Amino acid sequence: MFGLGTVEMIVLAIVFASVISFLFGRSRSTRIKNLSPCPDCHALVSNRATVCLKCGSPLDMANRLPDRPDSDNPYQSPHVKR
Repeated sequence: MFGLGTVEMIVLAIVFASVISFLFGRSRSTRIKNLSPCPDCHALVSNRATVCLKCGSPLDMANRLPDRPDSDNPYQSPHVKR
């Protein structure tokens, strides 16, 4: 295939797999900042959830990641008091 030998094809496959796993692994970790694993079943659950949707286990809200402050919300009006 394309004049490449067996060794070249193996090296090319390893490089391709490494690049793909790096790109998708990095983007996935930056995309799911609002999710945390359930302590019982390890399913990804929203940081705001009180129970796991997969196993129904209650989630300890004290150990969850805090929500971002309202000052970081670009859509929050500065005139609205919460």
